[in-house]
Amino acid sequence: MTDRRQFITGSAALVAASTIPASVAAAPADRTEWDAAMRKMQEADAACDAYYRNVVQPLEDALEARLRSNGVTKGTAQYDEKRREVVAKAHDYHAAHDELERLCDVFCDAQSALLDMPAPDAEALRWKLDKVLEPCHGGTQSWSWSYVAQTVEDYRRLLG
Repeated sequence: MTDRRQFITGSAALVAASTIPASVAAAPADRTEWDAAMRKMQEADAACDAYYRNVVQPLEDALEARLRSNGVTKGTAQYDEKRREVVAKAHDYHAAHDELERLCDVFCDAQSALLDMPAPDAEALRWKLDKVLEPCHGGTQSWSWSYVAQTVEDYRRLLG
């Protein structure tokens, strides 16, 4: 029964994927353009990680230390309430999280640009497939068709 269900589910997915909008069926990207976009994404990822590690995490650690020094620890009834009170007064905390969100948006935009770009070769396609099929909580992400359509066009073009 499982094989039949998998076949039916797979067939439905193929039918849904059989029509690719003309706007997606583009010529492959130049490898130079792809590499530049990949570097931009990697730099954005590194900036986001470094900011979290160097600015946000120390603020989080200081917040937890402050709560602990007042006898408030995770898992206690008053923890969430006291944490909200401390965070509400911490202007640097909010500014740091706003900047982290901005940096994460830059990273997400750069990653989306790569997924929207036609893959110039099999190596680029593999990166795209690894990204859209990345494990998440025991499954894979549930991407919108517009997010994966270019990747589908790429594998059809590159794999025949």
